[in-house]
Amino acid sequence: MDPKTGHYVEYSSSEDFESLGASKDGDDFFGQARVDANIYCHAEDRQRFQAQLTLENVLGEIERNGSFTISYRLLMKGEPRPVTLKAALFREGDEEKLVVGVRAWKRRMPEK
Repeated sequence: MDPKTGHYVEYSSSEDFESLGASKDGDDFFGQARVDANIYCHAEDRQRFQAQLTLENVLGEIERNGSFTISYRLLMKGEPRPVTLKAALFREGDEEKLVVGVRAWKRRMPEK
């Protein structure tokens, strides 16, 4: 994801997220994430997810700690599934890219 423009492209190595049908690319990563949260995020996690997943918050956390992490539940095939989203900045040539990964857990999220 380009943190300056918001443009994003999804690269996936797992079929876990295919059932969601979320957008694979677009021009407003954080805006689309808020829209998608209304559909795919567990109701009890939705408000916290939407409040924490903002460009300013993610970049601030990365600046302080090297990465941004949030755990929540996605509704996958109608069932709540714990996931962890992690984001970090990488330099690609002269540009910075925000790489965001989401891992689905089989049973429950590991303790921090």
